[in-house]
Amino acid sequence: MGERFTSCSVLGCGWLGLPFAQKMRQKGIKVKGSTTTTEKLPGLQRLGIEPALIRLHSHVIEGPIADFVESDVLLLNTPPVKQGEVETHYPLAIERLLKQISQTPILKRILFISSTSVYGDPDGEITEQSPLTPTSSSGKALVKVEQMLQEAFPSITIVRFGGLLGYNRKPGRFLAGKTNLKGGNKPVNLIHQDDCVNILEAIIEQKKWGEAFNAVAREHPVRKDFYHHAAAVQGFVPPQFLPENGISGKRINSEKVRKVLGYQFKYDDPFDMITNV
Repeated sequence: MGERFTSCSVLGCGWLGLPFAQKMRQKGIKVKGSTTTTEKLPGLQRLGIEPALIRLHSHVIEGPIADFVESDVLLLNTPPVKQGEVETHYPLAIERLLKQISQTPILKRILFISSTSVYGDPDGEITEQSPLTPTSSSGKALVKVEQMLQEAFPSITIVRFGGLLGYNRKPGRFLAGKTNLKGGNKPVNLIHQDDCVNILEAIIEQKKWGEAFNAVAREHPVRKDFYHHAAAVQGFVPPQFLPENGISGKRINSEKVRKVLGYQFKYDDPFDMITNV
């Protein structure tokens, strides 16, 4: 009969984790959800999510982490914070978490939310087989953690999302009014919140474990066109980019999501996301 999941823990019930947790609740799954903010606990409770105040640090984990990770599926949705020694602190925090997880016999599967920043910024098409050559501190931290998690749990599935858009994340605001911007001819690699949640749901439903998936929309307009249009449509001052010749930068290929999961994106063109955010 295969695996049957009845419980899920969402470590990080924020912009992405919360709608995912809500979708799991709608399917009748028992959900635990963590936040780092005391004020958000009652809101989680009202949504039928068992709330937990948990904060990960390199030296300690605050909160009831032992009880929290006792679920069939654990969604690790705790991105590295872009401050301090993130390349050191973030892997240490996850290493501490792994020690706790290893003591939990109940947990069956782990989903880890990563980012396309693990590929750095090379030119050309990027697939899941492309080398991981991060340039940012957070990207380097994510690569360390991905490798750590895969060694500890070979059945873990990693999802590398591109830029996240949707609802309160309005792209027109990101670069509004800025001038003399570089990289106007670089392709954008974006994904809508609805597609993020649906892809995570598909992975669990289809039991696609031990995989790595890129997840972005199929279309890749260049930054100057996308952000200028987004600002204009959403009522912001459009940004101004410096003139550049040619198109350079990475184009994330997410065909594996389509082939392995049979998933059809709700928003495959970033321009469609502008009016649905």
